[in-house]
Amino acid sequence: LTALAKRTAERVARTGKYSRLDPMNPSERRVIHSALAEDDRVVTLSKGEEPRRYVMVFPKGEND
Repeated sequence: LTALAKRTAERVARTGKYSRLDPMNPSERRVIHSALAEDDRVVTLSKGEEPRRYVMVFPKGEND
């Protein structure tokens, strides 16, 4: 999951377009948020309703 988070952050930073990840359970979403917490290029946000809650990754400045 950490590798997925970092690949997603790279793509979002490069393209300037947000990315929506597949639905995950709370512990998996926490791994994504934690992996990207120190990345100054992106911000993360959980959306949706359980059990289909998912993480969105936005370029910094678009939704922070």
